[in-house]
Amino acid sequence: KICSVSVCPGVDCQVGDWSSWSVCDRTHPHQYRSRSIQRSPINGGAECPSELSEIQGCSTAPEDCTLSAWTEWSACDKSCFGGQKYRERNIASVNDMG
Repeated sequence: KICSVSVCPGVDCQVGDWSSWSVCDRTHPHQYRSRSIQRSPINGGAECPSELSEIQGCSTAPEDCTLSAWTEWSACDKSCFGGQKYRERNIASVNDMG
């Protein structure tokens, strides 16, 4: 025997949260993010948004790399006739954007 003949209410589309933006670097000049449909609409519920992904350009002005502090001067490499002293510094952080 048939029962509950009323029409079920509409269920709206549900989308998930946006993912984090992808990484910018020299080989990827754009960032992407996306979200997915968690539940499709049923019985006339609100439709899902058409935009499930986004793209944006990365900064075109990369930051400079950073250098360590200078080391102390070395001892003189010769005891006479024009010896030299040396000091150095290293790259402390590299900028991936070049």
